[in-house]
Amino acid sequence: MPEEENGNQTTEQQIDEPEAEEAESQDDLLKRLKYLQAEYENYKKRTAKEMQVFTEYSYQKIFSTILPVVDDLEKAGDTIKDEEDANGVKMIYNNLLETLRNEGLEEIGAVGDDFDPFKHECVSQVENGEMESNKIAEVIQKGYSFKSKVLRPSKVVVVKNEVKEEGNDEDNRDRSGDD
Repeated sequence: MPEEENGNQTTEQQIDEPEAEEAESQDDLLKRLKYLQAEYENYKKRTAKEMQVFTEYSYQKIFSTILPVVDDLEKAGDTIKDEEDANGVKMIYNNLLETLRNEGLEEIGAVGDDFDPFKHECVSQVENGEMESNKIAEVIQKGYSFKSKVLRPSKVVVVKNEVKEEGNDEDNRDRSGDD
């Protein structure tokens, strides 16, 4: 009888081994499936991000190409003598600018704003007692940005007031001569 029991155990072990192998195989397949699902999700996110970057780059390229036309329309509206024609050009200019703004284009720099070298290009400096130093006194050419990226900096005139020294000039000359 002991041999029969031993034989039965061997048969049970032989039956359990394929079940264990099958369970391990299923676990491996499940892990692989989860890995592939995660890879696919990462792929979708990466391609969506790449598409967004490509789209933004395309907008920037188009906007940069259109900006000279926008400038020309603005100048034309200001220089045309016939009021009716000037109003028509200004209407086209405003419609175009509004459309570009709706797509994310923003103007940079207005008179009275602080000068920012990352957004503005200083073409000249002037003294102005009515404004603080480092403020924009005049915008020569409008600048534009898209999604916080500067497409073209504003060309501006910046206020640079002289700092007045306290005391009279004679006292200052006397002090400088003592050195």
